[in-house]
Amino acid sequence: MMDKKYQFTRFSYVSDIFQRPTMSNWDGVYKFNKEKQGGVLFFFRNGSVENSRTFAFPLADASGKYRLFSPENGKDMGVYNGKN
Repeated sequence: MMDKKYQFTRFSYVSDIFQRPTMSNWDGVYKFNKEKQGGVLFFFRNGSVENSRTFAFPLADASGKYRLFSPENGKDMGVYNGKN
């Protein structure tokens, strides 16, 4: 359903947002369609001792609003603007 709406699987970006992945640090990937302002972000805690992590998202439009949804628990994590 999301890919039909945002067509995010057509896009792949390389960036330095995520560290080199290991089994003891956070890792992630994103597929995002800038034209439709939607896609998916995946974050993996792996074996990191950090309970939480903040990641930059340089593809965000500063004037846009973004809803984060967790498929693991089926809940919205919040709505955020593109500035923060």
